[in-house]
Amino acid sequence: MSQFCPETGLVKGILPLPAPPRGDKWVGARSLSLVWSNTGQAFPSLLHVPAPLCPTALEHGDAAAVGPCSCWALGDPCADSRGSGLSFGQRVKKMERMLLWLPVLAGFLGIVSLAGLPEARIRAHPSHPSPGAEVELICEVSGGHGPWEFLWEKEDVLQRSMDSVFFIPSFGKNDTGTYTCTATSPTGRVIAEYHLETTNLKWLAFIFPRKSKDSAVLVNMELDEPLRNFSVCLRYFTEQIKSYALFSYATRGQDNDILLYKNRLQNYRLYVGGEFVSFSAQGKESTSQGWIHVCASWESSTGIAELWVNGMPLPRKALQADYAVSPEAAVVLGQEQDSYGGRYNASQAFVGEVTDVYMWDFRLAPDEVRSISGGWDIRSPALLDWRNFPYEMIGHVFLKPRLS
Repeated sequence: MSQFCPETGLVKGILPLPAPPRGDKWVGARSLSLVWSNTGQAFPSLLHVPAPLCPTALEHGDAAAVGPCSCWALGDPCADSRGSGLSFGQRVKKMERMLLWLPVLAGFLGIVSLAGLPEARIRAHPSHPSPGAEVELICEVSGGHGPWEFLWEKEDVLQRSMDSVFFIPSFGKNDTGTYTCTATSPTGRVIAEYHLETTNLKWLAFIFPRKSKDSAVLVNMELDEPLRNFSVCLRYFTEQIKSYALFSYATRGQDNDILLYKNRLQNYRLYVGGEFVSFSAQGKESTSQGWIHVCASWESSTGIAELWVNGMPLPRKALQADYAVSPEAAVVLGQEQDSYGGRYNASQAFVGEVTDVYMWDFRLAPDEVRSISGGWDIRSPALLDWRNFPYEMIGHVFLKPRLS
């Protein structure tokens, strides 16, 4: 049900109350009567709104008496324009006294409901993009009624369209900051914000100073589909001789869906889907600075697995041909997961330092592995990128500048 007043250009109806403009809040009733100005903006009746959003018809009244402006009363949408023997200020005061009773009446009648009010949020894909990666910011609106128009802003207006997606073709430092999405429809508008940032860990390292069953680095990684190829590279520094986990990727169905494990001195294991192959790095681990760089890769079509140590390849092996690694994973550094996201064993914990952790959804070419091992060009985009690394440290773990 709605009414139109040709004298004021206002339409009035009973609808759920939309979310307020940024920086403002509704007072009093949360539902009941709304009025629309001829600009299409909806407001709850009897409530004050910011001056730039005032219905134009209110310019005929003494708006200064009630602040920047005030919305129209319940009932006949033309009542305030025809006159009732009372001054505009007297009518406003009368309406404001009526407003005090509206929440009580609405609650008694059970017609005030916040259910179905529109809400908005922004989701980034990927959530932690690599430098040069394509990024989508998606403004998702739930509740309310469309069609929605989306205004994207970051300091200045970036885009206004019916498309809820804002696209960044090549993510760089200038693309970081706070993005605002304003979604507008005939029923109102909602606003969401998202801070897109980088967590560049270049020249930093995670330090695991002692064995522990509750110290680890949790890595946040979001995948859309199963992995049929992958490459994982990292650099580590340790005096540890006994076995330890370097990179653990556990899924709900398989705790060792991907695991890079140092089984003993100069011997590595690469697990895929619970199976493993071993690699002997005899004579390839010595470096002048003590850091060891390892890269492991696997392709599903053949099952071929590769391991490179300090830029040098080891004889290739094969396992789990035609297998697909589940995308829903818990990724951990410094511990080996015996179940999805936990059940650490102190005897398998890493003691030392880890840096330059990267992961891709393809097999790296030999020249790329050598370049990465030497600390030169890094292939982008990556699933995990040390230059924008999403992590959480738990237990006795520290992030410090590298010593060498």
